[in-house]
Amino acid sequence: KVFVFSIVLAALAGVLYVHLIRFVSPSPFALQTSFKLLIMTVVGGPASGAGAVMGALTIEGLQWGLQDVFARYGASGNYEIIVFGAILVVILIRWPHGIWPFVERFLPEAPAARSDGEPLQERPSEDVAGAPLLELKRIGMRFGGLSALDDVSLVLRKGEFAGLIGPNGAGKTTLFSIISGLQRPTHGELFLRGKPLPRCEEMAAAGVARTFQHVQIVPHLSVIQNVALGTYSRTRAGVVRGLISLERGEDQASLSTARKALERVGLAAEADRPAASLPLGQQRIVEIARALAAGPELLLLDEPAAGLRFSEKFALVRLLRRLQHEGMTILLVEHDMELVMSCVDRLVVIDRGKQIAEGSPAGVLANAAVIAAYLGGGSRDRAA
Repeated sequence: KVFVFSIVLAALAGVLYVHLIRFVSPSPFALQTSFKLLIMTVVGGPASGAGAVMGALTIEGLQWGLQDVFARYGASGNYEIIVFGAILVVILIRWPHGIWPFVERFLPEAPAARSDGEPLQERPSEDVAGAPLLELKRIGMRFGGLSALDDVSLVLRKGEFAGLIGPNGAGKTTLFSIISGLQRPTHGELFLRGKPLPRCEEMAAAGVARTFQHVQIVPHLSVIQNVALGTYSRTRAGVVRGLISLERGEDQASLSTARKALERVGLAAEADRPAASLPLGQQRIVEIARALAAGPELLLLDEPAAGLRFSEKFALVRLLRRLQHEGMTILLVEHDMELVMSCVDRLVVIDRGKQIAEGSPAGVLANAAVIAAYLGGGSRDRAA
């Protein structure tokens, strides 16, 4: 949406430019212009709209001023480009995030939205415990001549905690991406509450949230601000209301929801800390809190224990068990079998794109096909 909005603004600027000049020449749109726009972005700061405006005013003002200075001394040529290069080097060394974050420290802070009000309204759920929530029927995925998945079927019921395991390269990530809506299968059908799985951008609004194998947080934002990002699908304020600051009430509700999610996962005391200052284990919990802030009925966890220490894994297990007892439906992809065995009710195993086993954790791990997939075909005696 942001990309499309920027294209609309660029098109509008082009229309006004043609109307003013009455003639279009390709020279103003040469590669040098792209370099200048890049310098504007770096100088002002790419993380905020105010930085973009400051960068544009700074570079354009310098260009006009330098042209007058060089003309006064009889110098001809684009010497201002050399000055821009020197400025860019200084900015990258002294203020790597641009001038605006440095200037912003000296400006009076705008009153922040409070996080102690009423949270966003919970999404009503008509599903009963044990009812089919997610159904996959004969899912297949091909990348050219490579078959990543071949007729994988799965039914996930309301309130269930299921695990998806398999050796490296088995197709777990591909299947997880298909369930998340990030990829569409080559063949097969997916249903959420009996209806076709929605598009990727509609998944959160449909009650599906996920975490990622590699932590995806915004480092310079606080913990509670990172978690509040998960409430986007539950808010209604658009671009126009945001531009004229009519979304303050919704912001307060989002932050209240985020604080409630942090209390739910035991990180309320860290709410105002920069997210990047937390250890990896807590950053992964922040991701889970952000997913919970979306108000999901189905939580997809992609290797949440990767890189965690034993104590952090123990805390993660307790959290996941508590979420399941609260009625959350969870699908877990994980390599740590000790963690998987201590959490899930049911295991699904895939190997080389094929589903080879499904059932209780103890039964699945005793399955000869699973042992062969993990240890090799000749390792059954050693496994026993």
